[in-house]
Amino acid sequence: MENNRHCQFYYYQIYGLTLRTNQPLASLVPTSENAPVDVEVEITGETQLELLPLALTADYFYDWQIETKTDGAYIHLWYHSNYGTLDFEINPSGNRFR
Repeated sequence: MENNRHCQFYYYQIYGLTLRTNQPLASLVPTSENAPVDVEVEITGETQLELLPLALTADYFYDWQIETKTDGAYIHLWYHSNYGTLDFEINPSGNRFR
């Protein structure tokens, strides 16, 4: 996310961690943007987050793999359901989700 300097960021605190996201998350309480960021979340795609259910009640499945890149091993997760697909990538240090 640090490469996109024109992006508006949103800051939340949950379970003692400060999240910085590139899209608002309606179910979380905002916090100060001056708080040290523990986890960065980059949300991509066209799905409007407020339309996703809080719990998947439809049939679903998931898959994962480890992808090795020049800067380390990334974990790639996919969740598929009748609502669509959620696709996550976690960086090697575990503090950035995309």
